[in-house]
Amino acid sequence: MPATVPDRLERVQMPLDDYLALPEGRVEWVDGEAIFMSAAPRAGHQRVAARLARLIEDSTGLFVVEAVGMWTVERRKSRIPDVLATREPFDDSWAPEVPVLVVEVLSPGTRGEDTVRKSHEYAEAGVSQYWVVDRDQRELTVYANAGDGWRQLFAVDDDRPTGAVAVGAYGEVVIDLPDLLRP
Repeated sequence: MPATVPDRLERVQMPLDDYLALPEGRVEWVDGEAIFMSAAPRAGHQRVAARLARLIEDSTGLFVVEAVGMWTVERRKSRIPDVLATREPFDDSWAPEVPVLVVEVLSPGTRGEDTVRKSHEYAEAGVSQYWVVDRDQRELTVYANAGDGWRQLFAVDDDRPTGAVAVGAYGEVVIDLPDLLRP
């Protein structure tokens, strides 16, 4: 694998109405700019997201979906986390409420977008927890929204591979990192 991976995001200036008219797909919209994900997530990425979605839903009773959009910051930004969990069920392309938590499984081409831009927008939108899975570093970190940014709430890695993270009043999710990251 090369030391650097080219950015897999294509940014195109686009009015909101044009964005909303696009066919369904992995396209985000931020301040008048459509952000096209040029490659679908790889199978390992999707397996981790699916496993986490099931764990969160089974442990908390929250309504969990994968790769569905959410609006942040007064409909100026539309983001698509790998997983999001809400209090109420919905059947639309976008979550109708601010999610309780969002999960991003990092990929080489979107790492900066996920850890810098999106994390700030999720905090500003009022998301309570931000979960980040770094498959390359073999770690999962959960951050809690402190009102002025994120603070680390929980982490597992190869040195400490298991633990339980509280999701507010909704329950605890037991994480077994080797099981989560298995092929």
